[in-house]
Amino acid sequence: MTALRCSPLLVVFALSLTGCGDDADDGASKTPVPISLEFALNVGEAPFACGSTYADIGSPPAEFTPTDARFYLHGVELVDKGGKAHPIELEADAFQGDGLALLDFEDGCGPDGTEETNTAVRGMVVPGTFESVRFTLGVPPEQNFIDLAAAAAPLDVTGMFWTWQSGYKFLKLDASSPMEGGGINPFLLHVGAAGCPGTNPQAAPEAPCTFPNTVSYELDGFTGKSSKVVADLADLLAASDLSVNTDGTAPGCMSEPDDPECLTVLPRLGVNDASEQRLFHVE
Repeated sequence: MTALRCSPLLVVFALSLTGCGDDADDGASKTPVPISLEFALNVGEAPFACGSTYADIGSPPAEFTPTDARFYLHGVELVDKGGKAHPIELEADAFQGDGLALLDFEDGCGPDGTEETNTAVRGMVVPGTFESVRFTLGVPPEQNFIDLAAAAAPLDVTGMFWTWQSGYKFLKLDASSPMEGGGINPFLLHVGAAGCPGTNPQAAPEAPCTFPNTVSYELDGFTGKSSKVVADLADLLAASDLSVNTDGTAPGCMSEPDDPECLTVLPRLGVNDASEQRLFHVE
C-alpha cells in the first residue's frame, strides 16, 4: 500500500504534468511551467457517473445512486526528492481563484447541480523531480465566512454554500439507497465547519469553530506524468449503512461529530487524523 504522510490539522485523480518531467533537476530552472492535475472520480471499479446506480456499496452492501459530487481544495503543492514543497500557483477561472479550486464531477442530474463540470486543477509550478503531492480539502477560515452575494469564483456557487455561520460545504456528496422495509433513504454527506459559535445564523461565527473539518493530505509515490492518485467513494463509504438513518438526525452526515452516520464516514475521510483516511492513494 502506498505510504501516506499527514500534516496536522474525493475520485481517481489522473495527474498530467505539462513541463514537469521526471528527469528535470530540482531547482535547475526557476521559471514556472504550466501544470494540469486531472481528476476523475470512481465508485469501486467503475467511474463516477451522475445519476447512475452502483451495487454493493457500504455495510451491509446496498445499491447507491449519487446525484452530486463536488469539493473544494487549496494549498496544492508538489514535493521534490529533497523534501522541498513547490506550491502550484492556480490560474483564475470559473472554478479557481485566490488559491482555491472547486472540483465538480456532477453534470446537473441533481436538484441544485450545474451542467458544467471541472476535473482539473490548473496553474504554474517550478519544474523538478517530485515524489509526493499535497493538498488540503476544504475552504480556509478567512475565505469560508463571507457574503455569498459578493463572492467571486469559485465561491460563487450557490449549491456549495451552507449558511453564513457555517460557511461552505467543503465536500458535497448527495446520494440515495433503498431503505429497509421499502422506500428510498437519502444519504447526504456535507462536510464543512461545525460547532461555529454565534447567536445569529446569518452572521459569521463569533469565534473559531470547534470542528474546522479541513483535512491535509500528503500522498507519496507521486512521480509526475506516470502517477495517478486514486480516490474511491466505495472505500470512503465502506463502513456506512446507506439503508438507514438515525431518528432525529439529518439525512446522512452533516458534519456533526455525534451523528452516528458521521462516525462511520468522517474518520475514513481523515478528519482529526489523516493517517486514518481511506479515500486517496497513488498508483
